[in-house]
Amino acid sequence: MADVMALPPGMVMDPLFDWAPQGIAFPVWLMIIVVLMLIMIGTNFWWIYKFLVMRPVQGHGQASRAGNERVQQVMLFGMNRAFSIQALEYIEKVLQFFDKKRIAKWLQVSPYSVGMLGNKSIMLVMEIFDHPKDPIAEMAIVNMCEQYNAEDINCDIKNPADAIVNYKGYVAHREILQHRHPDGVEIPIYGEYDPAVIYKFTPENRTSGQFGGTCLKDSRDLNINLPQKSIWEKAMPVFLCLAFGIIAIALCYMFVTSKTPDLPSIPIPGVGTGGKP
Repeated sequence: MADVMALPPGMVMDPLFDWAPQGIAFPVWLMIIVVLMLIMIGTNFWWIYKFLVMRPVQGHGQASRAGNERVQQVMLFGMNRAFSIQALEYIEKVLQFFDKKRIAKWLQVSPYSVGMLGNKSIMLVMEIFDHPKDPIAEMAIVNMCEQYNAEDINCDIKNPADAIVNYKGYVAHREILQHRHPDGVEIPIYGEYDPAVIYKFTPENRTSGQFGGTCLKDSRDLNINLPQKSIWEKAMPVFLCLAFGIIAIALCYMFVTSKTPDLPSIPIPGVGTGGKP
């Protein structure tokens, strides 16, 4: 009977890596490779899971690593009350996305709309308005308007139509509110902050997308009104460089192909005479 363990000529079995447990047809080296592959696959899935979990706050790491005043971390609120931390470009008080396909922009009008998160400043913005949020001012305006609507005795609110329920009502009653609160509005030190409550007292149709679209339109109109250079003016530097290159090549060709005149030899003492004068 032929030996089933017979090996081809010149091949030997390693006593360690080619060993296999009894009843298992896999050698040790194959088991090690399988275990390493499983570990690699599990590690990749673990890092993918961590990336998906930390994706809403990836802007914090980007802004911290940038070390540039033009990179601003922003907490962006959506209409569904969800938020994410993103890194936006900050130029001349305007926040905008680095991706130029996203046209939303925000104009900073209050120095108190900036806070701190970690070692980097942060702003709060929302898609429904074109200014970064100022939480203290917003809570003060909301509390002031709600107090005005609730005090039926001290205020002349005999008619429900006189209540402050929108931006027009807030503008109409601004002087009254200033006289009622000359020293400011008291708000609790700690409390829940709802980023969407203020928008019933803000102007309509002032979204970040509309502001960004207006900026793009103004920029295009400015480019149209500016004098445009002709094709000859744009191509003139290229033509000049090409002309200088052709002249340089022609001069080099003339220098190489021209015959060098035979110059009379001048004897030098000690040269060509074997070192003897």
